[in-house]
Amino acid sequence: MKIITLLFSLAIAISCAAQLQKYIPPKPGFPRLYNDENAYAYYHSTWRRIEDKLIWHHKKTGNQIVIAVIPTTGGYPINELATATFRNWGIGDKKANTGLLVVIARKEKQISIETGYGIEGQVTDLASAEIIRNIIKPGLDSFHFLMIPRHPTQGYLPTIDKLSDTLIALTAK
Repeated sequence: MKIITLLFSLAIAISCAAQLQKYIPPKPGFPRLYNDENAYAYYHSTWRRIEDKLIWHHKKTGNQIVIAVIPTTGGYPINELATATFRNWGIGDKKANTGLLVVIARKEKQISIETGYGIEGQVTDLASAEIIRNIIKPGLDSFHFLMIPRHPTQGYLPTIDKLSDTLIALTAK
């Protein structure tokens, strides 16, 4: 009976993991900024400027910062989705473990910041909570977060820009 229960539990766990995979965003060629469906943002000068800052920071420090804006978590806990995305995308240096991922789910207005062990001292849980509370949440709560960014002061780009500056300052060596 214990074996049947164990096998049933294992089957459920595998099924849940397979379902979670549907909500992990596809790995981009060069993870820095990921936007799920708003193609216009990729051609926006502010978007390119933010990406350039993240590239420069990665080259200078070896710390890779990735910000992913996704439509939904699909009902899964945001932390599980962020951890799975962090591992799936292979963010940060493998040896030094210096990656940082911010996942923002627009529909649920949920946020998770995942850090590699190499930068946990720089971006602590307390610092992550303050970033979420003081930078990301106000942007999520505004109507502008749902807008398509057609101007540098519209949409969610100002929030992402401020977030990237804050993370770069925290992870600079």
